[in-house]
Amino acid sequence: MGQLLAVTYQGEEWPESVSELLTVLQLWDRYEWGKVRRQAGVISEPAAVVGDFEPLTLPEGLTMLVDCGAGTTDVSVFWRRDERVFRVIEHSAVVGGDTIDTAIEAAVLRRHPELSEFRSNIIKWARDAKPDLLGNGAIDFDPEIVLNVRGMLPSRIDVADVQAGLDELGKGVEGVVDAAIRAAEHALIEARPSGVTQWPRMPELRRAWYSGGSSVVQAVPRAIDAALGKHHVRIGSSLLDPPPSYSAWSANRYRTMSCAAGASRRELLRPEDLQQHQPSFDGALSPWDKDAG
Repeated sequence: MGQLLAVTYQGEEWPESVSELLTVLQLWDRYEWGKVRRQAGVISEPAAVVGDFEPLTLPEGLTMLVDCGAGTTDVSVFWRRDERVFRVIEHSAVVGGDTIDTAIEAAVLRRHPELSEFRSNIIKWARDAKPDLLGNGAIDFDPEIVLNVRGMLPSRIDVADVQAGLDELGKGVEGVVDAAIRAAEHALIEARPSGVTQWPRMPELRRAWYSGGSSVVQAVPRAIDAALGKHHVRIGSSLLDPPPSYSAWSANRYRTMSCAAGASRRELLRPEDLQQHQPSFDGALSPWDKDAG
């Protein structure tokens, strides 16, 4: 599962800005990551995002968040009951925008097979060029500019050239969400106390949000809606809007930065710190209480 640091450890200064946080995450080596993991713990990306909201700003009942990033798609289902928010399930799979990067690379090499030795450089360029391709419908690949290889004409890469990657991403996201809904339904059944008839079910889902950089691909919300429809959920998915504390951010900026922004909140609680809620349930659901402890 895609995980981020929950910034609640003590004794060291922590970057104040989200961009600084991302830079630090990229620069840590395995040894440094191991040290910080012991100090701070980790948190799933959807949990980091939802933990950034005040409980009463979430809809009463069940909500779902799908975070579609570069390497993974993470799905969490939450249940808000009064002023408490419970994590029902967290589900993840290695499905993300990297499939489109690979499709762009393949399209370039179909036109320039002699450049196969530059695969790593081409894939790095593909990551940067992907937004322009998806936004404009086409991009130009110039070997001299990208690879400093002279004597070769630029080639044009169209969206149609990477359709296989788009289809793969959509199919993968639909599978992840489908599996998450099934797991959530099972978890809710297991958590229901005996004799209780009024209990949430997944067809009663109140909101289905998506976030993450790869959710800009139109195939992603379509795939989420397809999975919801399989389980008779009557609502469609929608882009997660920033909470009031990020009102100055554009929806697209929050889309790509929401999980890091949530993880950088000092008051965010780590899941492992939370106590099981025993009085009303059998303990199958984990409570998410931002104000506890």
